[in-house]
Amino acid sequence: MLLLIFYSYLAQTTKAEGFLLKEIVEVSYPGGETTRYQNHTWVGQNRVRSDRLDMNTTIIYDLDLHIVYLIDHNDETYQISRASISKQDSRLSLTGLAPIRDGTLERRSPFAESTGNRRKIGSYICDEYKLTYPEEYGIETTIWTTYHRFMTKSYVRKVWYSAIGTTPPGDVKHVLNSILREVRGIPIQIETTISLEGHQITTKSTITQIEPFSEDELTLMAIPSGYHIRRQP
Repeated sequence: MLLLIFYSYLAQTTKAEGFLLKEIVEVSYPGGETTRYQNHTWVGQNRVRSDRLDMNTTIIYDLDLHIVYLIDHNDETYQISRASISKQDSRLSLTGLAPIRDGTLERRSPFAESTGNRRKIGSYICDEYKLTYPEEYGIETTIWTTYHRFMTKSYVRKVWYSAIGTTPPGDVKHVLNSILREVRGIPIQIETTISLEGHQITTKSTITQIEPFSEDELTLMAIPSGYHIRRQP
């Protein structure tokens, strides 16, 4: 009987359209000020939806059509964009991790190295990796990863691509895919500290829950009925 229940659960889970990631983001500023907010991100086959709960907004990334929908639930409006970040800006977000030469990111390795440390974050047993920024850049990024039975790195890749405009150039894809190859499992917590002129800003993103969803992604990740497009002034 227990075996039957297990296989029934397994069958239901593997039919999932995608995964819901519940995330807490904390940003610490010089002087001790800290902001904290929650994101809910649905990752499907062809779309990614990210809800910023404190702002009551949604961003939908269509990875096939390369369109970004910006939805404001406060006034029931939306905007449509071809890309949220320019290709040059997507390269600049990785400056230091990979030098820019002749307008593109230089290929090198490794981008991530294991520290051998392990700890529990929430309910996940995680391994620690550090990105190999040169010391002079004053950037330190730690990634804690875990093994998940059903969610694979392909879903993480969709989230990372969508965060830099849905169509990152090939050199940016190379860096992101290299990081995913060099770490074991999927990222649960990413913490980045930037030091500048004696001051530090730290951003920590933590996945608190991973849930499969079975709803049709075109229904779940669509502009709500009755919303109207926001015209630019």
